Amino acid sequence: MTSRREVHRALCATSLALLFSPRTFAADASVTTATFDQALKATLAQEPLIESAAAERERQVWEAAYYSARPLVGRPSPSETPISERAKQLIVGFEVIDSAHYVETPIWPGRESGVTIGIGYDVGYARPEWIRQDWPTLGEAQIGLLSKFCGVTGMAAKAHLTQLQSIRIPWDQADGCSGLISSDRSIGGQSGIDEEKEQDDKKAPTI
Repeated sequence: MTSRREVHRALCATSLALLFSPRTFAADASVTTATFDQALKATLAQEPLIESAAAERERQVWEAAYYSARPLVGRPSPSETPISERAKQLIVGFEVIDSAHYVETPIWPGRESGVTIGIGYDVGYARPEWIRQDWPTLGEAQIGLLSKFCGVTGMAAKAHLTQLQSIRIPWDQADGCSGLISSDRSIGGQSGIDEEKEQDDKKAPTI
């Protein structure tokens, strides 16, 4: 039987093939951006695919395991290296599609997700001090409430959503604060996590 994860990966692979096909990297820059824009628009129109992608937490699971095994290891500093507006559109698109689809209150995207706020910020894979660092616009009471759900994922997170409906994060606050937190820190350097995951992937049996 094919799992939902396998179906999701197949769908994502198809979409990414569209986004990053050889035509995308044509020498003509105008063709490159136009092709990307068209492919991204077509991909984001597939809402079931985007909803499934938003529930994917493979990297967060790895990060949580990495930091749990290394309690003294801090997160990398956010990178100052800018990424393109189209890259931002891709990230935001695969998290919430756009501002019209954005939900101000905490949500549970599904599967292994925890309580999620803003643009794909999963509290279930964060620590209280990370929330405080990443969300300076939130009040202490809101941070305290969210912190109770650090480490809570899956159906347990879904069951507690009603306790968090008093927390509201407007789109402009989410877009300015949370949209690229994970990517900034990934660009900033998480080589240890990536190297460990690569080694584990090599050990995994091939099918």
